[in-house]
Amino acid sequence: SARDDREPVELTPENVREIHMKGGSILKAGRGGFDAEKICDTLEKLGINMLFTVGGDGTQGAAYLLYETARKRGLTISIVGVPKSIDNDILHFDRTFGFDTAVAEASEIIRNGWVEATSCNKGVGIVKLMGR
Repeated sequence: SARDDREPVELTPENVREIHMKGGSILKAGRGGFDAEKICDTLEKLGINMLFTVGGDGTQGAAYLLYETARKRGLTISIVGVPKSIDNDILHFDRTFGFDTAVAEASEIIRNGWVEATSCNKGVGIVKLMGR
């Protein structure tokens, strides 16, 4: 598939200069299944011996499956999970980075929606947030 045909992207100062403005969209990743064997093939082919996974419970679960696959194949690779979740839903962690920012941003948006909704007769405010 086209998703599997993409080449790795080297992260240089030029192509990450505005990454903070684009959020996770730069990753071109999606939720759902993956082929751990194929990923391990690619990691081995590229000579990658350390992989950092940054994300929530789904990402960390996938990282564990990659670890299990790499271990069974005898690959010499470190897979390091970095917990980040706007949902704050990762076991054994009291707080993950991303959560406080998400709460602060959501609070501001909800507050603004309330101001607009209450500023007129029969006003309604609708706020849609991501996360759980």
